[in-house]
Amino acid sequence: MKNIIALVAAGWVLVIPGAPAAAEVKASEATQACIECHRIIHPGIVQGQLSGAVVAGLTAALYGEIRIEQGRAAQSNFFDYRMLTLADCPAIEVQLLPGGDVPGGVGELGTPAVAPAVANAVFAATGKRIRELPLARHGLV
Repeated sequence: MKNIIALVAAGWVLVIPGAPAAAEVKASEATQACIECHRIIHPGIVQGQLSGAVVAGLTAALYGEIRIEQGRAAQSNFFDYRMLTLADCPAIEVQLLPGGDVPGGVGELGTPAVAPAVANAVFAATGKRIRELPLARHGLV
């Protein structure tokens, strides 16, 4: 039996509007994602999954925090856990780069790449390195 290895590569581009000294990060500009996941069977499904991954990643990077108070989570449900809403979401453009004959998977590839892209965009806009998330802790949201 021959082993088949399918590698997946992805990249994210995030734009933070404002001057170089911007004090507030808003996920309101276009976000671009590019992924090469070998043979793509259902492009619409891959695009949808990566778009959702961007929203989940932005939510985690900007607001994602569970506080523990008296041994319990302070947030009990979605009404007191801040999430990115549709009104706050950027336009998301997903580019699919087919390559190879073996179908690959995208799994959870999209979400982990978003926070580093956000942190690098903040650095490019403000010169400030973010080493701890969420950005709300730093007064940037």
